[in-house]
Amino acid sequence: MNKRGQFYLIAAIVIVSIMLGFVAVTNYTSATPTSNINYLKEEISIESSKTIDYGTYNQFNNVQMQNLMINFSNDYINSSYGYDLYFIFGNSQGMTFMAYQNNASQVWINGQTANVGAGQTYTQKFSPLNKNIVQINSYNYTFLLNSGENFHFILSNINSGQDYLAYQ
Repeated sequence: MNKRGQFYLIAAIVIVSIMLGFVAVTNYTSATPTSNINYLKEEISIESSKTIDYGTYNQFNNVQMQNLMINFSNDYINSSYGYDLYFIFGNSQGMTFMAYQNNASQVWINGQTANVGAGQTYTQKFSPLNKNIVQINSYNYTFLLNSGENFHFILSNINSGQDYLAYQ
């Protein structure tokens, strides 16, 4: 007769174990890696505007401003592994295109071919148009020439077969 309480205790433990098993299975998710491309986009956007403000405040001439932006772009190229980075900067006097790609491919700037090697930084100066077009992997990116200093960028990252893009 005293075994009746043990039966209910064992039954309660079994029922609780089954319920915990269901909760553990339903709460399981498989996480896929995501790209931090939006974080990098915001960071480059903020830092580039501060860098241009610095050059403008210190009254840099065109050559000094170009060198400042080349150094800025190189810093991001050297610290952003896994991303393809493209920078377009300058003013109506002249523009500079800088690129870094993980895989070699051709890029077109206003119809001119730029052969960007794999794992190499590529720099090309060009005469700006009012509407500048950069073509990368059959995608066209249009950047309008604004008065004063211009800075635009394109970020690309392939992660788990997914292509992430951001530009400004």
